Amino acid sequence: MNKHLKNYFKSFSFKRKFWEIFAIDFVTISIIYFFFALFANYLNKNMAILTSGQTPEQLQALLSSASPEQLLPFLTQLKSFMLTFLLGIAFLLIISLFLFSFSRALIWNKLHHRKLTKKTYWRWNGLNLALLFPLFLLLLIVVIVKLIFNIIFSKIFVLFPSFAVTHPQFMQIIQLILHNTVNFFLALLLLVVIFFTYYLFTDKYKVWLSIGESFNFVKVKWSRIWRMLLLSLSTAIILTLIILPLRKLLLPYQFTYFIINVCISLFYLAWLRIYLLRTVGHKV
Repeated sequence: MNKHLKNYFKSFSFKRKFWEIFAIDFVTISIIYFFFALFANYLNKNMAILTSGQTPEQLQALLSSASPEQLLPFLTQLKSFMLTFLLGIAFLLIISLFLFSFSRALIWNKLHHRKLTKKTYWRWNGLNLALLFPLFLLLLIVVIVKLIFNIIFSKIFVLFPSFAVTHPQFMQIIQLILHNTVNFFLALLLLVVIFFTYYLFTDKYKVWLSIGESFNFVKVKWSRIWRMLLLSLSTAIILTLIILPLRKLLLPYQFTYFIINVCISLFYLAWLRIYLLRTVGHKV
């Protein structure tokens, strides 16, 4: 059997480390979601008190007819609400960063067979903030690549005008599949760069050096990585086909479907990390 396929099938042996990584991701996402949901609920209650249950149209009519003296209490409450909103969002973003960085540090130290310390943990916050800059540039490149593929796809469909006219639904499905495949492949490539940055950072704890070396690492290991990406993409397509029937069955239970989607996504990401490290020869 081809060594790449052999490594691919071996990556599905879900051992203790895989479940630990999955659990860390699930707990982290759950806590962040809980805090944001709690804050959103708090804001909704305060907004209801502020507007006294009036519709936007009623509120607009009231504000336009009220005198400055009558508006003063409302504007004071509105100012307090906006301040609470801004401070709350800032606080939640900081807490989310600390929690996310802590979870990444736990995961990648486990994969590196190392222990996390207080000193090394704080550096993870700096890494995640620093990653925003190259990720922004990479997203711009992704947008450009997507535009190029959109042009290519449109040119291909023009070659079959009569078929496109007689089978519009079929052509739309094909176009949707092609676009989603390209989008997911590019997303996987971004994840590979991020994962390699975390992988190298756990070894050296140098922020910008790890980010720079991750791109070179992808280049050096590309002969293995592109095969891994194709097999990972195939796995994602299979998972999507499995999930699709559940969408109709769980239509009345949107939150349940959301939880299932999150669990499958985290399951896939946990597997992807281990499969990626196995591909480049790291013992997990």
